[in-house]
Amino acid sequence: YQERVARELLSGRNVVLVAPTGSGKTLAAVHPFVYARQQGRRWADRLLYALPLRTLAGALYSDPELRAGLERAGLGVTTQTGLNRGDPLFRGDVCFATIDQVLSAYVGEPVSTSARQANIVGGALVGAYVVFDEFHLLEKEKALATALDLAERLRRFASILVMTATAPQEVVTYLRERLDAAVVEPSATELAEMPAQSSKKRRYEWRPTPLTPEAVVQAHLASRRKRTMAVFNTVDRAQAAYRQVREALPDRHNVVLLHSRFLPRDRQAKEELVLRLLGEDSAEETVLVATQVVEVGLNVSCETLLTELAPASSIVQRAGRCARFPGEEGVVLIHDVPDDGPGRFAPYREDECESTRRVLVEQLGGGAVESDYMWERELVDKALGQIDREALAALPTTERSREVAHALSSEPAAAYRRFVRDVDATSLTIHRTPETLDLTRGLEVFSVSDGVLRAFLRCLRFDGPHAGTVFYPEWDDTPGDEEGPPVREWVPLRTPADIRTAMTKLLLVVSPDVAAYDAETGLRLGEPGDWQAGQGDAPAAGVRRGGEADDGAAEQRGPESFRRHALDVGRRVRDLVLSEASAGLERVAAAFGVPLGDLVDLLELAARLHDLGKLDRRWQKAIWEVEETVAGTARPPRYPERREEAFLAHSTANPAGTGGRPPGVRKRLPAHAVARACAGYQVLKALARERLGKCSPRTRGTVLGALVAAVARHHHPLAGDFTGFELDQGALEEVEAAATGLVGDAARACPKAVTPEQGRSLLRGVFGGTVRPSNPEAWCLYWLAVRATRLADQESQRGEVTR
Repeated sequence: YQERVARELLSGRNVVLVAPTGSGKTLAAVHPFVYARQQGRRWADRLLYALPLRTLAGALYSDPELRAGLERAGLGVTTQTGLNRGDPLFRGDVCFATIDQVLSAYVGEPVSTSARQANIVGGALVGAYVVFDEFHLLEKEKALATALDLAERLRRFASILVMTATAPQEVVTYLRERLDAAVVEPSATELAEMPAQSSKKRRYEWRPTPLTPEAVVQAHLASRRKRTMAVFNTVDRAQAAYRQVREALPDRHNVVLLHSRFLPRDRQAKEELVLRLLGEDSAEETVLVATQVVEVGLNVSCETLLTELAPASSIVQRAGRCARFPGEEGVVLIHDVPDDGPGRFAPYREDECESTRRVLVEQLGGGAVESDYMWERELVDKALGQIDREALAALPTTERSREVAHALSSEPAAAYRRFVRDVDATSLTIHRTPETLDLTRGLEVFSVSDGVLRAFLRCLRFDGPHAGTVFYPEWDDTPGDEEGPPVREWVPLRTPADIRTAMTKLLLVVSPDVAAYDAETGLRLGEPGDWQAGQGDAPAAGVRRGGEADDGAAEQRGPESFRRHALDVGRRVRDLVLSEASAGLERVAAAFGVPLGDLVDLLELAARLHDLGKLDRRWQKAIWEVEETVAGTARPPRYPERREEAFLAHSTANPAGTGGRPPGVRKRLPAHAVARACAGYQVLKALARERLGKCSPRTRGTVLGALVAAVARHHHPLAGDFTGFELDQGALEEVEAAATGLVGDAARACPKAVTPEQGRSLLRGVFGGTVRPSNPEAWCLYWLAVRATRLADQESQRGEVTR
């Protein structure tokens, strides 16, 4: 079946893969990309392996065998998650990322970069091979609908593999029809030949009573190998059970607690301990008390698995940690949840849990049942098939496509919440004196769900003993502060009415008088403790508050002429698109029906002209005032021998990311991004007319519009203001030099001036007509061009050697 997956993908089809846990899905996903690279076939520029959980992405990235195999194939391997921001611009050959990272880039609001870098990240999707693993875990109304929109919009420009172990047949059928995809499943013969499937025995039992610590201890002591796992649906119940289980068992038994409220370093240490204790070759007597964090990503196995009632797909995922390895036997004991009122099924939907309970009683009411992969698939289908059918029928297909297009082109704010998932969690940390915290440095924080946080806050008496125990930062959003908004003040919660305000904040700091933490049990709200959050080192260059990266350019060591910078960026763009974007560029060229070489030349020319707006008379006057103030250098005379030196792109002390205002210089340089697009339009048009003469006027106009859009928005994806352009005296020679070898008479094509009315008219035609997300080939060319230009510009200013 792994070979069938590769054949379908490499032939140009998208694929839906349905296979059980432990059957080699990861290898099936990675193999086509590695094979194509080894054969010298540029089928995809990069593999974006998207997973729904950080732990899953981290586990694959850290898998030594997988990592070594990819690196032996000459591939650069990276990871990008909320906790490990190793590749925010998706430049690795293989990047293991969370689905949130991939989808947020698609909708124009990437969660790990600044807003002005959003169009750099989106361009990585063009020509990519995107794998959506554990697809069944996505929220249907948000992430699932958006992932499907991505697959449809980029149908001709990316390859998509969707993988699942437990999705109901209704979902598989829907995906096949919606994506026009091939469905691949292991045959019965293949399943029988897999030791992980054929040689293990797993039985299921239903217990109508709640899961208690006593039940865990009893099941553990009655088991033969003393390898037990108990999975609770909430952290609070898991913590309480852990304490009692640990006290009840003799010291020789290892008792470990694992949930989501540990600091990353402590959680990693616990996962490594669990892998050692419950790994394939271990004989340790162990009880793991956990939450649903164990459902995926941990290659461990137990003899007895006790679990609270959850949706059928989650139960099957948990059961995948029981009798996981070849030759093992195990039992899955499914207990009902406590009758705690309306929220008893949290964090799951009540209808999914009630339907699962009904089917479990039908299937297991007469006693234990020996299961196999097909029985588990049938369980999921019976319990969730109808619910999923109704949910899929209600997906906002056309509406979602329009909404994403609008967000990409004009309004990305809140796109992540609207189209990926609600941010229903708040960052929380423990510290007695929040005013001493430096939020530009690393800070140890926990992610706490809104429901848990709200319940905790409601238990506090802010007008009594808990006064001054919870604070949130009020930011100083003074315009022009490029180092990020400092905290103006720390605001305490004073009354119960303040809870509503606190729930809208991204960060809360609570006193150790009302919250505790240790590496054994994790975060405990409502208990006093003595732990306080520590601070990390200052962020690396290019990283701003909140993890937002700026354009990453280092400070200039000396002035750089316009001509030198233009030619350097153009060369870098050519190198970059041929090394990192050739598959995407080939697909775009094919969609337009234009020769690849001509498209590369147009991209290089657009890159050479990306700073043409800096030849504006006012801009040159301002940059030379900066240069004279900072370095004491006056502008040289503009006679032929020194003309190049008279036109600057960067001053001596003009670091990127300061809005054109070097340290110590209050004067802000005029905006030039949109001006350069308007000024370079006619030069680009001359080359397009020459190279694309056989294409239709519509095609030429669309290609030209995409390149103009990339130049106009290579500092910010929503740039659009234009106040006019007036070419500086003597600058025509610089235009000619920038276009040398590509356009014969650039000076003649370049306008001496562009009025605001002319500029606005051009931009309306570009962004309101030809270059829109609803026109995928134009949008993909824009994404590729702006990504290449911005990356090349950054590398040029850092003086990096191109790849």
